[in-house]
Amino acid sequence: MSTLRKAPLRDGLDDEILTAGKEMPLSTLTSKGQLTLPQAIRTLLNVQAGDTVDFVVEPDGTVAVRAGRSDVSALRGLLFKPGREPVSLEAMEEAVRSARRGAL
Repeated sequence: MSTLRKAPLRDGLDDEILTAGKEMPLSTLTSKGQLTLPQAIRTLLNVQAGDTVDFVVEPDGTVAVRAGRSDVSALRGLLFKPGREPVSLEAMEEAVRSARRGAL
């Protein structure tokens, strides 16, 4: 049987906001296999209509729900390292050619 793991809450959210003083939010699976995320959960995950959510099954059977990250603009600067010179497209292509020659 799967259990729900309590994740750390975002700044400004506490159990009272999440539960609105009631039981934990529930969602019912429809005959089409769809779920509606309760407002408290959408707020917690910071998701809106059209966003994706990931269901991650942990080794112990726990299922975690997290906001999907499909916005590539969030990757901007990921590989930036201060002081490193930019690499030209030609240099990248040469590195790929060299790696392919070495793999043959």
